[in-house]
Amino acid sequence: MIDVALQTSGSEFIAELNLIISGVAALAALLVLWFTALKGPDISLVSSHSEVEYQELPRADLSLTRIELSPIDLVFANDGSRSGALIGIASAFKPSKAFGPFFWIDSTSFVLRSDKSLDPTLQMPVVIPDRGTLVATMKMTLLLRSWKGGEKLDEIKGDMTKALRTIWKNGHDSLKRFVELNQPIGTLEISVRKTTRRRLRTTLADRAVSKLEVPPLPKWLIEEARKYITKFSEVYPPDEQAAAFIRQTLDTIWSDTSRNSKLLETQGQQLSTQGWDRWFGPWRNNYDQTYRAAITRNEPLSKKIMDYYQSVMRYNKRVTASGTGEQKVLEIMRLELKKNSDELTIELQTYKQALVEATEHLLPVA
Repeated sequence: MIDVALQTSGSEFIAELNLIISGVAALAALLVLWFTALKGPDISLVSSHSEVEYQELPRADLSLTRIELSPIDLVFANDGSRSGALIGIASAFKPSKAFGPFFWIDSTSFVLRSDKSLDPTLQMPVVIPDRGTLVATMKMTLLLRSWKGGEKLDEIKGDMTKALRTIWKNGHDSLKRFVELNQPIGTLEISVRKTTRRRLRTTLADRAVSKLEVPPLPKWLIEEARKYITKFSEVYPPDEQAAAFIRQTLDTIWSDTSRNSKLLETQGQQLSTQGWDRWFGPWRNNYDQTYRAAITRNEPLSKKIMDYYQSVMRYNKRVTASGTGEQKVLEIMRLELKKNSDELTIELQTYKQALVEATEHLLPVA
């Protein structure tokens, strides 16, 4: 009886043991299947700088227009079971409250290197094979607001000379606050868009992969900025250059009206719109275009200029598509534009002289 019980108990034990072994084998097979077929791509950031550093600029380039961050190597690895694609890398600098008034925009570029490609022009999206790596070297520049922000000419009405003196004083006061900064200036956030596996389907996913604190400004930069407090006329743009920017704002427009007046002496000529392209077309703000406000602060003249270019562009379209029935309309438009060109040329010349007088104080005394 006892022998029978022992035999039964042993059989049950062996059956349970076999069941456990089968379960372990099934689990192992499932894991093998997952890591060899089902897991899909698994791209992640495996190495990056733990802190942000500043890159010292050549002395000839210390114009207080930008701050360079040292290059950061971002190493991505694909630990998945299939190739995946890194679609894009995005970086965003978020200034601190104290640094915000001095910050304009950031400019970032990436240089890519892959263990599977020696192509120096490698660009995203990049396919990273399973067990492959990709190194993205990020270079970021923080562009500062102009210390002599000509765009404020639109905000400060009245006499232009007084407006410029106010802008310069505000810029000088801002520079004094800049050299007192002694806290981290913001954070640098890096995110990626990549392919991933979700519910056995390959999809796109956006992930934040790194967030770094940008430390206080380096001493060499603060010391350089401090020098300009006593020689603010030399901070970019130097006073003479700023005066030239303002005085030359109307040059392209004046050149258009003068040239168009001559072209309109005969019918069928395409007219110039370089002044529109320079100041009123799609344009991106930069350090000389901030002085566009020298034009727009004169609202009556600014409106005449924009209306003039609208008429010029309508005339150019008519010239391009004109048929025999359009000649009479074209003639009426030509005569009207000729008259407007001559009148606007005179007004522009008068305002150009006003700009010369308003910027006289920015030039060195002879």
